[in-house]
Amino acid sequence: MNYQILLKNELEGFYKANAETKPNKGVSGELRVLTEKIRQSTKADREEMKQKKLASIQAKLRAGKKLTSEEMEYLRAADPEAYMHAVRIQQTRKSVEEALKHAKSKQEAQEIISSAVSSITKNDPDRDALIAAVSDVADKFMKSSEYQKLPATDEDVKKRKNNGFIDEEDEESDDEDDAYDLSDLIVGEPSGVYRTGQNGNNVSVGDASSLEGIGFDMAG
Repeated sequence: MNYQILLKNELEGFYKANAETKPNKGVSGELRVLTEKIRQSTKADREEMKQKKLASIQAKLRAGKKLTSEEMEYLRAADPEAYMHAVRIQQTRKSVEEALKHAKSKQEAQEIISSAVSSITKNDPDRDALIAAVSDVADKFMKSSEYQKLPATDEDVKKRKNNGFIDEEDEESDDEDDAYDLSDLIVGEPSGVYRTGQNGNNVSVGDASSLEGIGFDMAG
């Protein structure tokens, strides 16, 4: 219910009812009360809108999605503490994206994601959001044409090089790959040892409760 509209109608009705009445203390007092009600309702409406927008941004962040610059700025102004968490999560997301761009094989892409997940501690306050962010980046990358073009394994990459099937772009980026330290993909304290599932099954990187293994179908 929009209380501001109701109070506005009430105020208009007050003016009509007292249009021909000479001002007096009683009328002025009632007018002040109505004006204050409108001011308070406007303030309440603004606060409600603020909380709804904050909740929407925070839900998007928890889901690991990329926030727009406008959303980041709004978060910075409305909730500085949450903004600091958002900066860390978004930076981690960007680091994983950049590392995956330089992956030479599906196997290497798997190692990049595994390293990112292993860097998240169990008691990290942003654990779920970080895992969701890595998962979102991984899902998008695996659906891309860039991923589909990659050889399955590092051994396949060597075979392609030996057979002369290697792009100039790949050769030029070899030195750049050395700059990516997979252990530093998560912004903050790196920790934890990644454990591969005993049964060899792949586990979704978005599953924070059962991260015993992670992998892609390298057959593409």
